[in-house]
Amino acid sequence: MPTSRRTFLHDEDDAGVETITGVVAQDEMHSRCRPGSRNSFLSPDQLYPTGVWSLARRNVHSMLVLFGANRIITSMCSHRLKTFAEIAAVFAVFFLFGAWQTPDVNEAHYVGKAINYWNYDWIQDDPFLDSRDAHETFYLVFGWLTFFCSPTAMAWIGRIVAWGLLAWSWQRLSYALIPVRWVAILTALALAYYIESFHMAGEWLIGGIEGKSLAYPFVFFALDAMLRRRWNRAGIFLGIACAFHVLVGGWTMLIAGILFFASGDWQRRRQTADGRRQQRLYFPFIGVIVGGAVALCGLIPVLMLDVDVSKEIIREAHQIYVFKRLPHHLVPYLIKETFLLRFALLTVIWILLCRQLGGGRRQRLFNGFIWGALGLAAIGMIVAYSFSGNKELSAAILRFYWFRLSDIAVPMGVAIGATRFFVQTADGRQQTAADLAGTPTFNTVVFQKVLTLCAIIAAIYFTANYLCFVHFGMTPPDQTVPWAITLLVCWGIHKTYIQFLSAIYKYLQWMGPYLRLVNNPTTLGVAYLFPLSAFPSAVSVWFYIAIAFYAPLTALPKYADLRTYSGYCRSEPVGPAGKRAAAEWQDMCRWIKENTEPTAKFWIPRDGQTFKWHAQRADIGTWKNIPQDAESIVQWYNSMQELFRYKNAEGGNAEDRLLTTLLLSKTEDEIARLQQRYGFNYILCAQAYEMPKHSTLQMVYANDVYCLYFVLQP
Repeated sequence: MPTSRRTFLHDEDDAGVETITGVVAQDEMHSRCRPGSRNSFLSPDQLYPTGVWSLARRNVHSMLVLFGANRIITSMCSHRLKTFAEIAAVFAVFFLFGAWQTPDVNEAHYVGKAINYWNYDWIQDDPFLDSRDAHETFYLVFGWLTFFCSPTAMAWIGRIVAWGLLAWSWQRLSYALIPVRWVAILTALALAYYIESFHMAGEWLIGGIEGKSLAYPFVFFALDAMLRRRWNRAGIFLGIACAFHVLVGGWTMLIAGILFFASGDWQRRRQTADGRRQQRLYFPFIGVIVGGAVALCGLIPVLMLDVDVSKEIIREAHQIYVFKRLPHHLVPYLIKETFLLRFALLTVIWILLCRQLGGGRRQRLFNGFIWGALGLAAIGMIVAYSFSGNKELSAAILRFYWFRLSDIAVPMGVAIGATRFFVQTADGRQQTAADLAGTPTFNTVVFQKVLTLCAIIAAIYFTANYLCFVHFGMTPPDQTVPWAITLLVCWGIHKTYIQFLSAIYKYLQWMGPYLRLVNNPTTLGVAYLFPLSAFPSAVSVWFYIAIAFYAPLTALPKYADLRTYSGYCRSEPVGPAGKRAAAEWQDMCRWIKENTEPTAKFWIPRDGQTFKWHAQRADIGTWKNIPQDAESIVQWYNSMQELFRYKNAEGGNAEDRLLTTLLLSKTEDEIARLQQRYGFNYILCAQAYEMPKHSTLQMVYANDVYCLYFVLQP
């Protein structure tokens, strides 16, 4: 009895049917190979007889086969080259949006901890650097560069790696939903713009290097794997995301688990050769085991932060973390109302896109991820408002960043949805899911329509800019105002155009029998040019082009100019004039690095989070650099209250982030007690009309903005 072989072909259509082609016996295979057989496919050994000449003939046959294979390889290389070029273009978009001067927001925090993790002698006796580590995977993977690079070089290497992974993952995810070449560039542009301009809780995706900068690319890789029914791969990617940032990966892992069971992928259907359908259970054991093991690398350090710490300190730390330090991220009723409104507007736009698009399995799964993120945000809203009177319970729940994922997911949905709707409607017909799953096409006619419509929208946009910023004197750079005006005008044109043409069409239908215009060429031409069924698909594209492309394109030059301007760094402290004095701050830090002892300790302005980056000296605390463990959080907050608060002339509590006014209100004995408690040797403050004149303070260096004092022993 000849042995048999079974071949399984997995079909990834929307029905999710796994087809079994059948059992093919070896004798049947041999019968197909017989010369003269109708279904014969002959190998070189069967085509040519054995002997001297057969060797040459087989070589000729092999050359022909290799020639055909070479064409296939060339085609594959061309495809990969185009994919690489598309990824490079997406990387360029992310670079223009994220190329802030170093160090960026949180960069001094993460890179400094990573350097200290590998080189403890870098800065000694610093309260923040000596606190417990919550992101050990990031520090372990990234911190070793300190032996070869400066902090600035480390930051740029990390950015390039993070943006490269982000561009690669976004191109794959975008292509899985819109399989059209080069469209990922437009979706990336829209994604970056809407995250930047319409976030609610301050979450960002493209910027400096930190843990979540490496976690989000693996979230995108996981979403792409989920859309392609590769759940084992998705689980591993989510485990890596958890290792780099436990909340980003953890919330996504929770949503992915729900989508796995809701989508029905746990139940696979197979169709045998005789037409019968079989069902079997499926579970991604490899993804769960491997991904869970990798995720523990990020979870265990977080669980170990508050070991052997009393519950009273933990509860106090939670309230400090949520309500004192990070309410703009965690407490919805303390977030700016304009942020809430603009995010609600973007969510409504995404819901309208969902109603307009529909979609197959992949689009539904992608929408499910966004709904899951919005569900987490809704839970956070309910908890915040329901337990607003119970700060202890509210802080214990809200500290898990319920709004983080929705700030990224909704812009993803708008970027993908608007672009997909445009691709479907730009050529004048509604493409089906099968069309979008086929060969990517984008013709010249569509491109000409894009240019024409963008020119019209450009005129509307620049008119709105002129009216807002020149005629009415509004304060720039709030580009969301002209963008909103552009949307409203486009939507008004859309509605007016539809109503006008509908009225004409109905009038011709009503008057046709009386005027006998049915066979009139003019009437036929109007009916051909303006069919009622074509109105929405032909005119709605105006609105969605404005959403998907034009606002991001007009914002890109401004963002690129702001980020690449050498004199601006958004993480440097604000000087006494209310503006960032980056040059003077860096000059002061440079002098400190070159002229003070490596073990010196400094009392610096409240917003001087980049001091360690530039001066490479220890400080006694800044507002930005909050530790992660409960005991250190309580100590940090108490020091902030003591170091930057004072009694004003009226006897009330006041806060001075620049230290000058605070030093004037302190006596020499009070400064001596603070020095004994915190161990600082120098005080760095801002220049003012009236400077401290204590006998224990000796000025050692000053520039136009800042002044440095050495603290003498009383």
